[in-house]
Amino acid sequence: MKLQKWKRKILAAVLAIGVFAGSLAASGTQAAAAEQKAAGLTELAQVIRDNGMQRKSRFSVDFSGSDEEWSRLFNGMSFFYYDMIVLDDASTSDDSDYLIGNINFSKEFMSASVDEESGNGEITFTPTYFETADETEYVNTHTKEILAELGTSQMSDYSKVKAVHDYVCALITYTNDVDNASSVYGAYVRGEGLCNSYALCMYKLLAEAGVPCHWIGGSAGTGRDSDGHAWNIVKLGDSWYNLDATWDDADNDQVSYDYFLKGTSDFDEADTSQVHTMDNEYYESSYLTDFPIAETSYVVSDEDLKPVTPTPTPTAVPSASPSAAPTETPSTEPSAAPTEAPTQIPTASSSAAPESPVSPVIPSTTAPGETKETTVPSVPTDTTDDSLSETPKYAFSDIIVGKYPAKGKFTISRKKADDIQLLIDNKAARKKIAKISYKITSGKKIIKTKNYGIRKDGKQYFSNLRVFGKKKGKAKIAVTVKLVNGQKKKYNFTVRVR
Repeated sequence: MKLQKWKRKILAAVLAIGVFAGSLAASGTQAAAAEQKAAGLTELAQVIRDNGMQRKSRFSVDFSGSDEEWSRLFNGMSFFYYDMIVLDDASTSDDSDYLIGNINFSKEFMSASVDEESGNGEITFTPTYFETADETEYVNTHTKEILAELGTSQMSDYSKVKAVHDYVCALITYTNDVDNASSVYGAYVRGEGLCNSYALCMYKLLAEAGVPCHWIGGSAGTGRDSDGHAWNIVKLGDSWYNLDATWDDADNDQVSYDYFLKGTSDFDEADTSQVHTMDNEYYESSYLTDFPIAETSYVVSDEDLKPVTPTPTPTAVPSASPSAAPTETPSTEPSAAPTEAPTQIPTASSSAAPESPVSPVIPSTTAPGETKETTVPSVPTDTTDDSLSETPKYAFSDIIVGKYPAKGKFTISRKKADDIQLLIDNKAARKKIAKISYKITSGKKIIKTKNYGIRKDGKQYFSNLRVFGKKKGKAKIAVTVKLVNGQKKKYNFTVRVR
């Protein structure tokens, strides 16, 4: 017996595309009853959301849906990029974009067994999350502290977006480690993150600050540099605007606004050879109709820069009759924050205590014009404790153990590329580094660069800057390593383009 059309679509999607690395089995017998039931994609989205917010790593659903719904579920990411996103509970910022951004879709995610006669089936979900439930709870507590410190309650929506953008750029050091640097928790605690961390941090902070924001999945770059990428769209007024905090985290310890509140026509005007492309699923659904992106950049008004008087929060009137037993006044300190950071990066275990967060200097809320220097995130200390008053000093030779090219000089041809690397001794040495920044000190028209952050090859960590030859000549690049205690050292490189 031939598979029905929708089953052939599912089977083709799973076997050929492998979007979810899942599997499907078609049989003539009804699968055993699953834990939960869902009729249609809306109910299924609710089931996935409820289980996902509890970070369940395995759950099964008896699903009944139309041919179109089965096809939509297994044929690409449309269901997850649209149906799961629009199912947004305004009372929490943990669902919708935040949940989808926290699922590692590159690993096995779901499989299905289908009854060939009825078209009903059982779907088993086995998601891998970038963040545990306990870590998300810690993130929510720390997010409120960050927004209070930024003073967003007295800002316009535009000023909120700019303050959060600058904060995130100062907080995170780009780190190419998908499993350990793709969450908000990793950014808050260790100051490390991939594009997914930048985008989720923007989403979490802006959503909690009351500014509509969405996480976007797609790709960026062209040719061999094209790779999976994540950024945001943010709503100001009646329109949505593109924002890529990852690419605005410049290589020279400065915050750029090249990708800040841009429209569809000018998002990539800073470098037209490196383009952002939303995944096809956004175009195949009603996403861009529901969230229309402006054609050109946001124009800042005088009103945007004015402080806003916050609406006072009403307090409950105390009861005239006292309760039988007085309760203890809760501490204002977040319970999730520890007194000492563990020596190892936390694993997926929910019992691991969170590390102390890194905290960048709070950015100003002036309108973007020129790029401005920001203070590199550092681990805060309690200045009231004399035992913590002395800042430890580190030997750079114990942290940076080599460089490539070894002599700091190399030659490339026009339209060709080579890498500049600093070799980091080990994981302990990596944790002492707050940020590695790059600056073309001469020959800016000779070369262009792309920063791939701190990468890992086995046990070896290394920074990686790719240098592209544009025109014949010589250029110089300064690489500055800043440690968590504020120490700095500069490494100089010379590149000749022939």
